[in-house]
Amino acid sequence: MPTTTPRPYEELCDYVQPERTPQIGATKDIAAAAVSICMGAWVIVMLIEGWRLLLARA
Repeated sequence: MPTTTPRPYEELCDYVQPERTPQIGATKDIAAAAVSICMGAWVIVMLIEGWRLLLARA
């Protein structure tokens, strides 16, 4: 199952800090949340634009 955190970002975090630490885990969680928020905003914009185009046809 794919994750929302970009894979290169995870690899960079693991390269910088190979041991498991709470700070790296929090950094990955924040990155995943940021990507999710951006994807949600994109979906909202696409829905608004689609609705606008449907209304323009009527």
